[in-house]
Amino acid sequence: MDGNGDDNPKNQDPIDISRVSESIAKATCDALVKYLDLLVANNCQKIGIRTTLHVENVSKSNK
Repeated sequence: MDGNGDDNPKNQDPIDISRVSESIAKATCDALVKYLDLLVANNCQKIGIRTTLHVENVSKSNK
């Protein structure tokens, strides 16, 4: 905090965690799609992805 009541230390808009989660899910799918045959051949039907997000480590992208 900088003393003026702002909870966001960088004075940026708050991050939409739902959108960040969606982006992570899409990126994970994009990264794994080329390995689908290998995953199926090894009977891998479930994959867990764990992420840890902190507002200081997440930035907005204006794509």
